[in-house]
Amino acid sequence: FTSADLERDSLTVVETHSGFGVRYSTQPSRHMAYADWTEEHIGECCAFLWEGELLSAPVFLSRIPGIGILNTDGDREQAEITKSMLAGQLPAMPRLIKSEAR
Repeated sequence: FTSADLERDSLTVVETHSGFGVRYSTQPSRHMAYADWTEEHIGECCAFLWEGELLSAPVFLSRIPGIGILNTDGDREQAEITKSMLAGQLPAMPRLIKSEAR
């Protein structure tokens, strides 16, 4: 599953029991496939990658029937970053490739 499978208008930051999270919904045509996929991976991490870098790896706690909350265990700012990531709107993240002394 990718961000293309999400309904972009469904992404909202919400307060959770452990901080903030992002409520999301898959496209209606993907609900059942997503529910089956999450059920197959209960107890496992789902990696969120951006340009090959791991940004988050939440654990599936139960079957998710296409609508869920991604708990960030962080503050509102972290939840907003996660929301942007899910929407595919993160700017390119700088990465040090090489450092040279002059």
